Amino acid sequence: VKQAELLDGVLRKIGRDPATAKAVWIQVPIETARKRLLNRAVCAVCRKVFASRTITLCDNCQGEVKPRVYDTPEGIEERLTFFPEHTMPVIEQYKSEGRLIEIDGEQAPDKVWQSLKNAVSKDRSRPVPPL
Repeated sequence: VKQAELLDGVLRKIGRDPATAKAVWIQVPIETARKRLLNRAVCAVCRKVFASRTITLCDNCQGEVKPRVYDTPEGIEERLTFFPEHTMPVIEQYKSEGRLIEIDGEQAPDKVWQSLKNAVSKDRSRPVPPL
């Protein structure tokens, strides 16, 4: 919650009204998050993220793709237990203020992206560019 308050302060300093800023929550069940995190890998060179640990060579830069060092079962559990206590209060705050955009993260990735673009475009004067 303190970070959300700090963000609002930064927005005010740069001349933006915090009431017009939105937060995005891509919702997935805990089990889905756990499974995705356990499968995630990243390129050691360009940092491109992959949804599978079976990929070993980056299609972007040919760098080595490997699991992130903190995407271990223990590290993931620590982050997932942090979420309800520290993140949910911020989500609830933004929701109560009408500043939360909720996206169904169980959809196919292209549908999640389209949902996000549609939601953000409603709050902007110009469309969101393609991914």
